[in-house]
Amino acid sequence: MRRFENELPKSVLKLIIREIDKQANEENISWTSDEVYSETIKELIDDSIKKFGILDIEFEDYGFFWKLYQDNHNFEGEGDIVVPKMMVFPVNISVNVTKFVTEDWIHNVHTYDRDYVHSFLYDSEFDYYEGKYMNDNVYDSETNDWEIESIGNPVSLKEGKKVRRVITESDNKELQDLLIMQKAIEERIKYLSS
Repeated sequence: MRRFENELPKSVLKLIIREIDKQANEENISWTSDEVYSETIKELIDDSIKKFGILDIEFEDYGFFWKLYQDNHNFEGEGDIVVPKMMVFPVNISVNVTKFVTEDWIHNVHTYDRDYVHSFLYDSEFDYYEGKYMNDNVYDSETNDWEIESIGNPVSLKEGKKVRRVITESDNKELQDLLIMQKAIEERIKYLSS
């Protein structure tokens, strides 16, 4: 991700503000819109900045140019402008996951012969959960709906500090698998220590 707030001189940023304002007025798009990553605004920004030789920007960069425009929407060409700074927002996301799990339980069956155990368990009013839980194995999962629970206070990035990359869907699946494994390990440790 490029850091345009560090790359472009204010004189160029001022020209970009004027161009985005012109395009927004032609397209009848309000500067108050927060749908910065919608196709409409992304196309408006692409059309505005390509005149300055800026092509193929990263997804996050649309936020920079739209925030630049929002903070300076009434800029008339003279004076100082506000240049937005990249921030990091902690976001709590709730994910609805369906897990397919095999659980292991241990039971003490009281009967008179080993051959009777099968019949005892299948033919009685046996409840597996009355035994002692041992562990589980998540062998598959499906991610269903997710939603943003809360957005925390921003943290400004220091110059030269690397921005964390965005987690992709495949990263998310891997992270879910790791969290599931972590839970199983914690439960096993809890069992072994009891």
